[in-house]
Amino acid sequence: RLEALYAKQEALKAMDSLATYGPPSAIGRFFEPMAEICLSYATHQYSELAASGVKCLSALIVGLARVQPLPELPPDAVATAQELALSRFTEVDPGRRWLPGLPAPIGLPPLVGARLATALPVLLDLMAKQKSADVVAACCAALESFAAHFGPGAFGDTFDTVMEQCIALATEQSACQRHLAGDEEDAGDDDDAQS
Repeated sequence: RLEALYAKQEALKAMDSLATYGPPSAIGRFFEPMAEICLSYATHQYSELAASGVKCLSALIVGLARVQPLPELPPDAVATAQELALSRFTEVDPGRRWLPGLPAPIGLPPLVGARLATALPVLLDLMAKQKSADVVAACCAALESFAAHFGPGAFGDTFDTVMEQCIALATEQSACQRHLAGDEEDAGDDDDAQS
């Protein structure tokens, strides 16, 4: 049983790398079955497998930007992007990666927008209900990646919910934090009973 879970987790890690570094044409061809696998594992009871499913799903969606790049930026926006990148000691791909200070892209590529619309409700539900901090952390990393690559337009109508979930985490009101607090109280009760 553990060996099977380990094999699945390693397969998800491999898919994550393939989505990041593989040829764009392959991502387009294999996206649907890979995304279906990731979504099914994102809600798995084994938290490490669930976290790997979330990470892989994020890599797949960002990988779609190589299949359907964001619209080219006008020359003045490209110059702004390059100045921002230089000030942050990073490289910029103005055809694909949004940066703070740039205008929000006018619409996302259709395939990217459709997949985000499917994935975001799942990620937000996990953030609200999941007891594993590892899974919730993977969801947060996915949201950060979407924002970095696609800009504020990535979240559409879910932007308020994204902010509410982040605030809940920052103020220790999320389900995973309440679960951890309950475990600590139980441990304290056990210590008291033994002494």
